[in-house]
Amino acid sequence: PYTVNLTNEESHNWSYNHKGKNYQLQGNTPLSRQYFLEKYGVDIDKLSPQEELFLKIFTKDSSPLNNYLRFGPDNLDECKDRWKEINLRLIDENLVSEELDFIIALSIAESIFNKYCKTLDEDIILCRREKERFMGRKGKTTYDDKGFTSMSIHEFTKPDKYGDELNYILIPKGTKILYVEGVTSSPEDFETLFLPGIHLDHVEDVSSKKKIWKLP
Repeated sequence: PYTVNLTNEESHNWSYNHKGKNYQLQGNTPLSRQYFLEKYGVDIDKLSPQEELFLKIFTKDSSPLNNYLRFGPDNLDECKDRWKEINLRLIDENLVSEELDFIIALSIAESIFNKYCKTLDEDIILCRREKERFMGRKGKTTYDDKGFTSMSIHEFTKPDKYGDELNYILIPKGTKILYVEGVTSSPEDFETLFLPGIHLDHVEDVSSKKKIWKLP
């Protein structure tokens, strides 16, 4: 059945009740986005130069690293070449001042999450857009990802870029997240990252292009 409390108003952080728990969206207003950044954002001052460099590159284009994690070492050379291209482009754009080796980036990726993640003290809703439906395709009721999974606190983040197939993900209190808006190369993505190995369960479809999922 359609969930009546999905108001989809850009100025409203609506909530969704699932099994007696209220999960609330966090990023549909400027004030709530600022609050979330102050509460859960990466402590930029604590990042090493190499860690900050990694986040600048990764938030611009995570596909080389994620493709390696998702599909294995057989495509290592291709992923390294693509990663280098992104590095050089960011240097040309003056977004970073040096390259970061792909193998070093792999070693930084997990450690940076473990060092700088924050633990949620509330039940929240995050959003993930797709250009073409992948999550829940062909009636699948689970979603698993071997790569780093990206979600946004903002329901309306760049639909022209990321697509209009929309997934709402219920994230329970106690979950560890890495919120990178303060250090990103893609501002206003309002991006939250999760470690490889995420598992999500389908809750319901609320329209032909909107699905609700839950992190256990």
